[in-house]
Amino acid sequence: KQFQEFEDKLLFLSTKLLTTNKGFAEVEKTIRQLGRTTSFTSSEVADGATVLAQAGFKAAEVIGLLLPTLDLARGGQVSLEQSGAILTNTMRSFGIETAKAGEVASQFIAASRLGTLEVLDLKESIKEVLGTVRNLNIDLPTTLGLLTQLAERSLKGTKAGTSLNTALLQL
Repeated sequence: KQFQEFEDKLLFLSTKLLTTNKGFAEVEKTIRQLGRTTSFTSSEVADGATVLAQAGFKAAEVIGLLLPTLDLARGGQVSLEQSGAILTNTMRSFGIETAKAGEVASQFIAASRLGTLEVLDLKESIKEVLGTVRNLNIDLPTTLGLLTQLAERSLKGTKAGTSLNTALLQL
């Protein structure tokens, strides 16, 4: 049953990932390898790859993004689906290239460890302040640092994002 479930996930992934047979074989090989060498099962890794494919990433990008997605999920104690969505949305929103996905995952994990907040709190905060920080050319590390400071004052999630947004607009 588990094997069939994994095969079904690969089949679904193949419908989302527009690539050649060779490209898909490389993605499948990476999924199987990460399923063997990490704390995630191959089925879970396939779910993460599907989120990345649905975000529009090509086969080579999915391969490069999988390990940072797993790292963020493990370090941030979130699901692979959440991790993939957080990583891809953040990278696209801040204009960060896929080669820096590991750095983005590390920045989220470090920010959540420094403050009294979770990765999901950071995601919600960024959602509220994103337009303003983009207009002011404030980068992701600075944004995360500001949100961490707000968390130390008991402002988390959407409240922190809204408060930071208001403060930045009043500058």
